[in-house]
Amino acid sequence: MKNFNYILISLILVSCQDRADQNPWNGVVTSDDEKTQIVQNLAKAYTEGNFDAANEYFTEDGKHFFNTIEYTTQEIIDGYNFHSVLWDSIQHIDPAVLTVTFNNGTTYTNQWADWSGISRTTGEKAESTFHCWWQWENDKIISTKCYIDSPLITNEVAIYEAANN
Repeated sequence: MKNFNYILISLILVSCQDRADQNPWNGVVTSDDEKTQIVQNLAKAYTEGNFDAANEYFTEDGKHFFNTIEYTTQEIIDGYNFHSVLWDSIQHIDPAVLTVTFNNGTTYTNQWADWSGISRTTGEKAESTFHCWWQWENDKIISTKCYIDSPLITNEVAIYEAANN
C-alpha cells in the first residue's frame, strides 16, 4: 500500500507539470509591447502623410511587398508617402495591431483595419480593408507585406496622372 501511495503521488506530480509548447508556429501574442507601439506609430505617420519615420526602424536591405510586388525599403516608403499625394484624410478605422513571437524564434507584428481616404483629384471617398505583417529581426523591421485591393490604388494613380498631364 505504501508503494501505491508513492506511485499515486508521483503520477499526480508528473501530470501537473507545465509542459512547454514545442510547436514552432505557436508562441506569445502581445498588444502592449514596444514593437506593437512602433507599428502603431508608423501607421499614424502614414495617415499623416509622412512615412519617412519608417527609416528609423526598417533595415536598408529590407524586402517589402505590396500585395505580390516586391519593393526596396526606400521604394516602399516613397510609395506610402505618395498615397498622401493621391488622398486627403487617410484613416485606419478600428485598427488591430498585435505582435507574435513564435517558438521558432521569428517575430511578426500584424496589423489590420479598414482604410479610407478622399481623392484629391475627384473628391470621392475610397474605402477598403487591409492586412499587413511586419517581420522583426532584433529591433529592426526586415520585411513587410501588405494586402489591399490593388485596383483602388492603380485606378487612383491613373486618375491622378490623367489630371496632371
